[in-house]
Amino acid sequence: MSTVVADPMTRTFLDIPAAAETAGISERQFRRLIYEGEIKVMRIRRKQFVLTSVLKGWMETRNQKR
Repeated sequence: MSTVVADPMTRTFLDIPAAAETAGISERQFRRLIYEGEIKVMRIRRKQFVLTSVLKGWMETRNQKR
């Protein structure tokens, strides 16, 4: 029996651990970026989510700075 893992970027939004993994940084660093206002999140009850469009935009600007 094999499990199929969907590409995280095909979802509309990601939770913080999945977004951090997709961005290639630690969850702690990702939460710091949220706290500093570099990445916008949306809340659903007590959980925070990142829109994939926001994450893609942030990753593109991050690559341009390097």
